[in-house]
Amino acid sequence: MASTMGGLLGVMPGTLIIGLVVWFILFYATRYVAVASIGFGVSLPVCALVITIVGGEDSHWGKVVLALLVMGWIIWRHRSNIVRLREGTENQFDRRNASKSDTRTIFPS
Repeated sequence: MASTMGGLLGVMPGTLIIGLVVWFILFYATRYVAVASIGFGVSLPVCALVITIVGGEDSHWGKVVLALLVMGWIIWRHRSNIVRLREGTENQFDRRNASKSDTRTIFPS
Protein backbone atom coordinates (compact mmCIF):
# COMPACT_ATOMS: atom_id res chain seq x y z
CA MET A 1 0.00 0.00 0.00
CA ALA A 2 2.88 2.38 0.72
CA SER A 3 4.19 1.95 -2.84
CA THR A 4 0.72 2.69 -4.19
CA MET A 5 0.52 5.85 -2.08
CA GLY A 6 3.95 6.95 -3.30
CA GLY A 7 2.92 6.39 -6.90
CA LEU A 8 -0.33 8.28 -6.42
CA LEU A 9 1.55 11.12 -4.78
CA GLY A 10 3.61 11.51 -7.93
CA VAL A 11 0.75 11.05 -10.42
CA MET A 12 -2.21 12.74 -8.72
CA PRO A 13 -1.25 14.42 -5.45
CA GLY A 14 -4.49 16.40 -5.02
CA THR A 15 -6.61 13.28 -5.32
CA LEU A 16 -4.37 11.46 -2.83
CA ILE A 17 -4.60 14.26 -0.26
CA ILE A 18 -8.39 14.35 -0.50
CA GLY A 19 -8.43 10.56 -0.17
CA LEU A 20 -6.31 10.73 2.97
CA VAL A 21 -8.67 13.31 4.47
CA VAL A 22 -11.57 10.95 3.71
CA TRP A 23 -9.64 8.10 5.37
CA PHE A 24 -9.07 10.09 8.58
CA ILE A 25 -12.69 11.28 8.74
CA LEU A 26 -14.08 7.77 8.26
CA PHE A 27 -11.63 6.23 10.70
CA TYR A 28 -12.41 8.83 13.35
CA ALA A 29 -16.17 8.41 12.80
CA THR A 30 -16.30 4.59 12.70
CA ARG A 31 -13.04 3.37 14.29
CA TYR A 32 -12.86 0.70 11.56
CA VAL A 33 -9.65 0.74 9.50
CA ALA A 34 -11.34 -1.32 6.78
CA VAL A 35 -14.19 1.19 6.39
CA ALA A 36 -11.69 4.05 6.20
CA SER A 37 -9.56 2.20 3.63
CA ILE A 38 -12.54 1.34 1.44
CA GLY A 39 -13.77 4.94 1.68
CA PHE A 40 -10.31 6.09 0.65
CA GLY A 41 -10.46 3.80 -2.37
CA VAL A 42 -13.91 5.01 -3.41
CA SER A 43 -12.87 8.65 -3.04
CA LEU A 44 -10.00 8.29 -5.51
CA PRO A 45 -12.00 7.86 -8.74
CA VAL A 46 -14.64 10.33 -7.55
CA CYS A 47 -12.00 13.02 -7.01
CA ALA A 48 -10.17 12.14 -10.23
CA LEU A 49 -13.44 12.31 -12.17
CA VAL A 50 -14.40 15.69 -10.69
CA ILE A 51 -10.94 17.11 -11.42
CA THR A 52 -11.09 15.80 -15.00
CA ILE A 53 -14.61 17.09 -15.67
CA VAL A 54 -13.86 20.50 -14.18
CA GLY A 55 -10.72 20.59 -16.28
CA GLY A 56 -8.32 21.13 -13.45
CA GLU A 57 -4.63 21.47 -14.02
CA ASP A 58 -3.08 18.26 -15.33
CA SER A 59 -6.45 16.50 -15.66
CA HIS A 60 -6.56 13.37 -17.79
CA TRP A 61 -9.02 10.49 -18.27
CA GLY A 62 -6.16 8.05 -17.76
CA LYS A 63 -5.98 9.16 -14.14
CA VAL A 64 -9.66 8.31 -13.68
CA VAL A 65 -8.97 4.83 -15.05
CA LEU A 66 -5.95 4.46 -12.74
CA ALA A 67 -8.04 5.56 -9.77
CA LEU A 68 -10.76 3.03 -10.69
CA LEU A 69 -8.15 0.26 -10.84
CA VAL A 70 -6.74 1.25 -7.44
CA MET A 71 -10.26 1.35 -5.99
CA GLY A 72 -10.98 -2.12 -7.33
CA TRP A 73 -7.73 -3.42 -5.87
CA ILE A 74 -8.47 -1.91 -2.45
CA ILE A 75 -11.99 -3.34 -2.35
CA TRP A 76 -10.73 -6.74 -3.52
CA ARG A 77 -8.05 -6.76 -0.81
CA HIS A 78 -10.68 -5.93 1.85
CA ARG A 79 -13.28 -8.51 0.83
CA SER A 80 -12.74 -10.55 4.03
CA ASN A 81 -13.09 -7.37 6.09
CA ILE A 82 -16.38 -6.60 4.31
CA VAL A 83 -17.69 -10.04 5.29
CA ARG A 84 -16.66 -9.48 8.93
CA LEU A 85 -18.23 -6.00 8.91
CA ARG A 86 -21.52 -7.46 7.68
CA GLU A 87 -21.35 -10.19 10.34
CA GLY A 88 -20.45 -7.70 13.06
CA THR A 89 -17.18 -9.48 13.91
CA GLU A 90 -14.66 -6.99 12.49
CA ASN A 91 -12.27 -5.58 15.08
CA GLN A 92 -12.86 -1.95 15.91
CA PHE A 93 -10.04 0.29 17.05
CA ASP A 94 -10.68 1.34 20.63
CA ARG A 95 -8.12 3.31 22.64
CA ARG A 96 -10.12 3.14 25.86
CA ASN A 97 -10.12 -0.59 26.46
CA ALA A 98 -8.22 -2.79 24.02
CA SER A 99 -9.17 -6.00 25.83
CA LYS A 100 -12.92 -5.40 25.54
CA SER A 101 -14.48 -6.78 22.34
CA ASP A 102 -17.07 -4.58 20.66
CA THR A 103 -19.38 -6.49 18.33
CA ARG A 104 -21.36 -3.58 16.95
CA THR A 105 -21.90 -3.64 13.22
CA ILE A 106 -22.27 -0.83 10.72
CA PHE A 107 -24.62 -2.90 8.55
CA PRO A 108 -28.10 -3.59 9.91
CA SER A 109 -29.14 -7.23 10.08
